[in-house]
Amino acid sequence: MQTGIGGKIALVTASTQGIGFATAQLLAEEGATVWVHGRGGDNLQHALERIRQAVPGAQLHGVAADLAADDGVARLLAQLPAVDILVNCYADTGAKMLADVSAADWDTVLHNNLAPASAISSHYLAGMLRRDWGRIVFVSSDLALRPLPFMVPYSAAKMAQLTLARGLAEMTAGSEVRVNAVLAGLTLTERTERILRGTAEGHGIPFAKFMQDYFHDPACSHVAAVGHATSLIKRLLQPEEVANLIVYLCSQLSSGTNGATLRCDGGATLTAI
Repeated sequence: MQTGIGGKIALVTASTQGIGFATAQLLAEEGATVWVHGRGGDNLQHALERIRQAVPGAQLHGVAADLAADDGVARLLAQLPAVDILVNCYADTGAKMLADVSAADWDTVLHNNLAPASAISSHYLAGMLRRDWGRIVFVSSDLALRPLPFMVPYSAAKMAQLTLARGLAEMTAGSEVRVNAVLAGLTLTERTERILRGTAEGHGIPFAKFMQDYFHDPACSHVAAVGHATSLIKRLLQPEEVANLIVYLCSQLSSGTNGATLRCDGGATLTAI
């Protein structure tokens, strides 16, 4: 099948690693002109080099902006005024037990997960509507539906992203612009692996044994420390698997899908819909 996004201009926020990186690379493979975003420095340049090696001839650019900073969104939009495709991957987990979460923590996590994505999406949406084509995808989390006690503000923000995506989609009625969201499950990103390895080491358990227990013996105390594993595929997702769904939603193939939330969580969410 042809995705029909060759030549489209795409921005993937927070795309120097993880799901964002995999999405940027796949968009490049499909022929889009891709802007890889990061805070700047070596990570951004390294991400660009990795994609160029994997996708010879890829049309790539880097855009540096700290979206948590007061001027971060303005800096990004000044460098890239218009896009055809926007994938909102930027996130702030703010992991902390709920009893220890302060009012300032709430403000920071909610702001960082919602305000930049809202401002960036609203800006680009206006141009998409004028051109009568565009795709916006919010990368949310299955934790929006099954919050963990040490990530409640993050889960609340990820649920709010679904409302934000739907609200923007309502503005696209009658056009060829689509706004959707993806609920990503536990994915083997660099950050996730560091967290899981650190937990395994803290319990004195080999990483392979820890991951085996995580999916097959979730009642273990060392597994409970990072949340109950309900995955039906009994493994971590690969970033490329989530990216496949994201890029589908960015493509011409998704023309009949708008204002929707799609899951790529390995069946971890305990509902049919």
